[in-house]
Amino acid sequence: MIQSLSSQCPVRRLCSLLEVSPSGYYHCRHRQPGPRAQANQLLLARVEKAFVQSRETYGSPRMARLLQRQQIPCSENRVARLMRTHHLRAKSKRPFRPRTTNSRHSYGTAPNRLKQQTLSRINQAWAADITYIKAGCRYGPVQPPDRRLVHRLFAPLFFGERSPATGAGSSPSRGRAPSPFGSGSPICQ
Repeated sequence: MIQSLSSQCPVRRLCSLLEVSPSGYYHCRHRQPGPRAQANQLLLARVEKAFVQSRETYGSPRMARLLQRQQIPCSENRVARLMRTHHLRAKSKRPFRPRTTNSRHSYGTAPNRLKQQTLSRINQAWAADITYIKAGCRYGPVQPPDRRLVHRLFAPLFFGERSPATGAGSSPSRGRAPSPFGSGSPICQ
């Protein structure tokens, strides 16, 4: 800062305003970097080279392990500090989003035949779909649900609160198997 303002104001005056001695300022301008700074410059050059070779996907833990395998002494914290100060940030992989529907096509849409039917009892019409849910850190298809679960969930939609199969809407009877999703417990944790 003093060097950039020295053309507008005397150096001694700038040093007194910033409470720096003029001899300290001149000593700092001509000082060579110390051994640790020189080692950091060498390490930074290798980190940048490895970062480009990894297609900018390695973060500090993998970068430190890679450099240690190449017999370069460094710690993960030192590599993380160098990467942070020089704005080397790893690109994370895009999360998997299943694309099951292509709405941009030239084909016509299929008519909704289920709306055209009058349903009077269970098992008269069936529908299917592939559903992907996130389980942990991966997406996967949901297995076909238990038939009793389908009846319990969808019968009230077609028959109101009273379902012909159970006789009483959504209250489960004795002897019925428990829901595959548990009682109120989340599917993914």
